[in-house]
Amino acid sequence: MKSFLLIVCTVCLIDNLATASPLDDLKNIMSEVKEKCLAESNVPDDVLEKIKKHEPITSREGKCFKACIMENIGVMSDNKIAKDKILDAAKAIFGADENKLNMAGKVFDDCNQHTETDRCEAANYMCHCIFTHKDTESFRQLL
Repeated sequence: MKSFLLIVCTVCLIDNLATASPLDDLKNIMSEVKEKCLAESNVPDDVLEKIKKHEPITSREGKCFKACIMENIGVMSDNKIAKDKILDAAKAIFGADENKLNMAGKVFDDCNQHTETDRCEAANYMCHCIFTHKDTESFRQLL
């Protein structure tokens, strides 16, 4: 999961490299996105705690909060993982390590194999899928 979060954060950095302090910019962007998504989804505090702990989410608010975050940082588009952005970020992290890039691509391909038409359900499915991959050999090799 840490690698996925690193990839997601790198996507944000790649899109905002024009300033002098990328880490500060990333913190500001993530803070702004979080506040925006909290306001839009009206997610209760207890559900936020479950999200932080990677516990299953059943509430509509929690699922839509995930969708809002993923869409606003550019890793979800049309209810699917934006694989091109994710792989660009993975290249920035893993360099030319084709083995790791292929494994990352496989995880995201696997998690894009859903038929959810609702953005909130799609985001929840993909987050759950990526988190469940953390116990697979392919995912461990990414760490």
